[in-house]
Amino acid sequence: METCAQGCVLYQTENRIVRLNPNSISRPLSRAMLLEQLERLNAQNFRLNESAIDAAVQYSQGNLSPSEPLFSESAPIIAEPVDAAVSVDITDDAMVAILTVEAPLGGRPLSACQLLSALKARGVVKGISKKQLQQLFVESKSLTAGERVSLPVAYGKPAVDGLNSSFERLVVDVATRVLQPRAKEDGSVDMRDLGNEMTVKANQPLMLRMEASAGSDGFTVTGALLAAKAGRVLPFAVGNGTMVSDVDPNLLVASQPGMPIFNDSGCRVDPLLVLDGVNVATGHIEFDGSVLVNGDVAAGMRLVASGTVTVTGFVELAELRAGADILVQNGIVGRQHELDNLDCTVCAGGSVASRFAQYANINAGKNATFTLHALHCHITVGQDLEVMDVLKRQGTLSGGIINAGRSIRAVSVGAVAGVPTSLHSFLNGARMRGGLARLSAALQQENDNADKTRALELKLSKQADSRQLLEVGTHIRRAMDSHRHRIDELRCEYDLALEEYQRMRRMAEVRIYQHLFQRVSVRIDEQQKMIAEEQAAVSIRLGEKALDLQVV
Repeated sequence: METCAQGCVLYQTENRIVRLNPNSISRPLSRAMLLEQLERLNAQNFRLNESAIDAAVQYSQGNLSPSEPLFSESAPIIAEPVDAAVSVDITDDAMVAILTVEAPLGGRPLSACQLLSALKARGVVKGISKKQLQQLFVESKSLTAGERVSLPVAYGKPAVDGLNSSFERLVVDVATRVLQPRAKEDGSVDMRDLGNEMTVKANQPLMLRMEASAGSDGFTVTGALLAAKAGRVLPFAVGNGTMVSDVDPNLLVASQPGMPIFNDSGCRVDPLLVLDGVNVATGHIEFDGSVLVNGDVAAGMRLVASGTVTVTGFVELAELRAGADILVQNGIVGRQHELDNLDCTVCAGGSVASRFAQYANINAGKNATFTLHALHCHITVGQDLEVMDVLKRQGTLSGGIINAGRSIRAVSVGAVAGVPTSLHSFLNGARMRGGLARLSAALQQENDNADKTRALELKLSKQADSRQLLEVGTHIRRAMDSHRHRIDELRCEYDLALEEYQRMRRMAEVRIYQHLFQRVSVRIDEQQKMIAEEQAAVSIRLGEKALDLQVV
């Protein structure tokens, strides 16, 4: 037994625990006196038994009877050394393990083996960072008694799903060829041989399918395998005039000569009609295939094709309709009449692209792109409208009524003079919400029908005899199975539709890269704002209750 000095009521045992000797108390004590005695025993950093200290003080002052529970043992513990402690926390997904070190209270300091043992005890076996362990060990040395420090020391590896097949076009896209024509050595552009360059021959490779990847498995810090989902091998969208190669199943080739019309995963090859122009000499044109006009489409003429229409010159006061894309090298020119009627119409099932357009009705099932300007037009696109060149240096959208299913992007919108311009993006919002409402109503109706069937089953079970139950039981079970199947289908459809609606809301944007002038009305879905003063480059998106304008 080790004591601190004469008059000391505390002593240490062989295991360094500090105890109280009640028989040695000969005068009133205070907490400060006991702490001083602990310091003499070099136990000032030990974990204190506060209740024992308070009881000892009360006892010394005559306020506590020796029969109290504290004195049931001959030498109550006042303080004891505590070794450094280590605890391990693992996140709910088992992807991160966090070590917490508590500095010793007069006990043994932390050891490196202690850290590893704690991890092993909790089953942490993968993704352990030696660097993080070393850092934690070093930081623990500077802790004061009882202080804690925490640090992530092990990380799981997420599974990386494989990529689906991707598709690479092996022929230059028609729109790229028309809007960015190849220059000759002298810098001039010759569009006369465009027909040869835009067509393909039989057996010519059109599209290459890149193999799907398997992905890579992951793991948790406890060693559990996180299996990766392999990418899917997507099929070619084999259109008319194309076929999968007999030699290479990842190659799509032309089965006939003509103009290739691409989509995301395939192609079709249309017969190609080549004209020097469309005018009174040719008359109106209707063609089942694609049409290349090496010249202009004159005023008053109509050109209709089931494929792509490509015009190397101007379209002026004419009507163009195409099942696929409409590509105009120079520009689309109309003229304003009374009541905002425009007598130049361009309508494409796919996309529309041109250098400029003015006073024209333009409708595209997909996108519309103008590299110079779009002035006083009525434009409706199913997806995105862009009015800009590649470098985003020029591109003016001014006047007219613009409707886009998703987004509108331009270098400048409106004009200094305050030309009224109406922009409406995310045009599909109301339609998508309507679809969600119909799916929700159908799901509710199917749930109600299932509830009625359950109620009927319960009623019959109480009233009918066993023979009747046997007769109708099969029909009820079939009805319930049908309801459950339909409910699962509707719930899946609703979840997918909701996910797509939310994705489209996030993508909906009006983006101006240089100037947004006054008197421009901006509407995204149901939120609307009139621009009262000129703005610099801004991004306009849906907010909680009103449109959110962010300077960019």
